[in-house]
Amino acid sequence: MKKLFLAVFFLCTSVFADSSTNKNPYPKQHRGFYSSQNFGVSFIDFEKHSDDDYAKFSGVSPNLMEFRFGIGIGNVIAFYTQFNLGTYIGSSKWGDSDCDDEICRTYDDESSSGDASFVRTYVAFGTSVYPFRDTSSAWNGFFVGGSFGYSLDASLINTNTQSVDLAFTLEIGKDWWVSDQLSLGVGISYFRAFPQFEALSDLTNAVQGFHLLFRMTRG
Repeated sequence: MKKLFLAVFFLCTSVFADSSTNKNPYPKQHRGFYSSQNFGVSFIDFEKHSDDDYAKFSGVSPNLMEFRFGIGIGNVIAFYTQFNLGTYIGSSKWGDSDCDDEICRTYDDESSSGDASFVRTYVAFGTSVYPFRDTSSAWNGFFVGGSFGYSLDASLINTNTQSVDLAFTLEIGKDWWVSDQLSLGVGISYFRAFPQFEALSDLTNAVQGFHLLFRMTRG
């Protein structure tokens, strides 16, 4: 996974370096083709209850990768498709439970716990709004955004910890222009997911967490 992360990083860097040599009719503006390659860390908290068992996981991904491709309009707003992938390392707990009318009771004397790995992917449509257009302003590059789509969550150790969810992400961040086409920045995101297609029968899931991403944005 580390080798894949480094390969993608250097590939994106070389692509951006080549693109920065092309003349941009709208320097330091979000117009036309828009792409953002983001890398960072993420925290996740996952909980699943069914009629007779439960599973929980909390962990950190040190190698989250995210890709966005779309279009910028009017130097104000960008629309894009979004995909991210993270492998989380943390601790899990699972055991027996008894659920009645969406109220679940767990039995600690029959539970197990241990280290675990967890994978999450997210595919969505999103938008980012850049309200400050003046490039001389200190607020230029500040943005707020969000996306809506589907996520797939699965434990690599406990196969009962899995779900396909309807999910959303909220984001705030800041980019700094380093050339007429390229900006570097940082963003903080909150995500939450809700079960949509149930991987197991009669289960309910709670999935939420945070991303801290370092961004390379073109357009």
